[in-house]
Amino acid sequence: MDELIERLRDASADAAAEGYGVSGLLAEAAAALEAAREDAWKPIETAPRAELEDLIASDGQTVFAVQWFDGQWVNSFSDIVHPTHWRPIPAPPAIDQARGKARQALQEATDAN
Repeated sequence: MDELIERLRDASADAAAEGYGVSGLLAEAAAALEAAREDAWKPIETAPRAELEDLIASDGQTVFAVQWFDGQWVNSFSDIVHPTHWRPIPAPPAIDQARGKARQALQEATDAN
């Protein structure tokens, strides 16, 4: 994937230099691939081991939320699990973020009175 991203970035620069209108599209494609790579499943050995940090993990059959607790991986039911891969929990959709900001602003306004 790294090679493809690099080729897209080179093609984007070449297209821009030649005045072709596809340079923006190629740059977007390279950025999307890079973001997808960063959001991909990673081996569990590379997972952060900060206690109480929620991650999404999988054992190859099931996907579940986990935390590193007391030297082992546990799921939301406090069961010990043995995941093989992990990924960060994705950000909520933009509408949820906007609602959260609106609630916070309302709370701050209420607290100020």
